[in-house]
Amino acid sequence: MHATETIAEPLELAWWVEIITVFPRCSYFFGPFTSAEEADRSKAGYIEDLEREGSQVMFAQVQWCQPQALTILEHQVFHKE
Repeated sequence: MHATETIAEPLELAWWVEIITVFPRCSYFFGPFTSAEEADRSKAGYIEDLEREGSQVMFAQVQWCQPQALTILEHQVFHKE
């Protein structure tokens, strides 16, 4: 897997849940949320869904950002230039 999930419209600056997995090596963004609290309450459900699909979650955080894509795969997450 070496592609990025592309989106038609730019993502908005808001609260997002970022989850980084080691298997597969990806960074996922879930959102947008109107508050950090709302995003934090949703985080566990996203982690559970990814683990149910066989992913190994390494790190999860809530952040105020504007992701460039919803799913960023291996070479873009771990080999930023």
